[in-house]
Amino acid sequence: MIKDKFYCTKCYYLTSEDTPPKECPICHSDRLLFDPVPENAPQFIPEYFKEHLEEKIEKIRERQISAGRESSTFGFVTDLHWASNEKHSAAILEKVMDACGIPYFFTGGDIVVGSGVCPKDSLFRELSEYQESFKRIENKCLMVLGNHDQAYSTFPVPRYYVESLTTDETYEYYFRPQTEYTDRVFGPTLDYYYADDKVHKMRYIALNTHVKANEELDAEGIGKFWAFNEMGIMQEQIEWLASVALDVPSSDWTVCISTHEASFVNMDVILGILDAFRRHEAYEGEAVHQDKPYYNVKIKADFKGRGGDFAVWATGHTHYDKAQYNNDILVTATANDSMHNSANWEFFHVKGTHTEQVIDFFTVDKKAHKVYITRVGAGEDREYDYKVF
Repeated sequence: MIKDKFYCTKCYYLTSEDTPPKECPICHSDRLLFDPVPENAPQFIPEYFKEHLEEKIEKIRERQISAGRESSTFGFVTDLHWASNEKHSAAILEKVMDACGIPYFFTGGDIVVGSGVCPKDSLFRELSEYQESFKRIENKCLMVLGNHDQAYSTFPVPRYYVESLTTDETYEYYFRPQTEYTDRVFGPTLDYYYADDKVHKMRYIALNTHVKANEELDAEGIGKFWAFNEMGIMQEQIEWLASVALDVPSSDWTVCISTHEASFVNMDVILGILDAFRRHEAYEGEAVHQDKPYYNVKIKADFKGRGGDFAVWATGHTHYDKAQYNNDILVTATANDSMHNSANWEFFHVKGTHTEQVIDFFTVDKKAHKVYITRVGAGEDREYDYKVF
């Protein structure tokens, strides 16, 4: 199997040639902006991470002690783009989660680079290397699909990311491994689910914003619905969220959600449902999309006498840290774990330092109604309030 050897640090383009091209065929960057693809060596924690990591473990423990026995922490790593990643994330997650008693972590999507102009085999190879690295902690991983994860292209530039995996291929390579673990409760299409931390009464919901299959082709053989650009949630998944995932055992449970993006078709409907859930009220909503009728949705949900608290909606996609309140609901974005540096972010990944990676640990303080985010790697710690009713 052909192995990718260099990647463009600006746009993800991968090449299997022995030397970088003079110019990136996608973004036209000079060959000086190409770096070697890091080897997929066995997971380990470099010496330059260890002091930083011990400090962060102590910080998480302090926050958990302060928040009390009802508190819960989950990990979050996103936009790994594995071919352009320094590849220490799994070892770091394992050490911190073992040290702090953390039951789950989300991968917030974009596991792969996908390159944009690569064959399907290249995408599968990159995914396989990621899965090999994360195998030891796969049972704790709540995987969310990103816009890169299904996308590839065998068409020439500039038609990159115009092809997508089928729904069956996506299930086989991304979601079937999750079905090995009986603590996941899946929706009807088996590509969204939740898992419970029953001791601390927390429910973690992994939604899928990339459900529209790219199986209908135009006259040129290009899919009409690119997974790379098609971001939304449809009727069936919204019904499952309202009637199953948010049907928590009692009102003292708290819910957290993850999707890849913080903006997609029908997000406003889901925000309305979550608001009703935390207020213990009824919700009725409808969204009509003239240009994309397959996203039309009509939903009723009644949380009177039930419901619970909602803490945080964790996302990625932006490649920089961000937080906002949508309908007074806390929505966060975490920077990318890959080595790409965003012009919109004040921090930088620097090879050979602890800033190579970006991993967050969210501690939900149910007493103070706060979310403390402890950053391992580039960036800084944050904290936010969430409302209860």
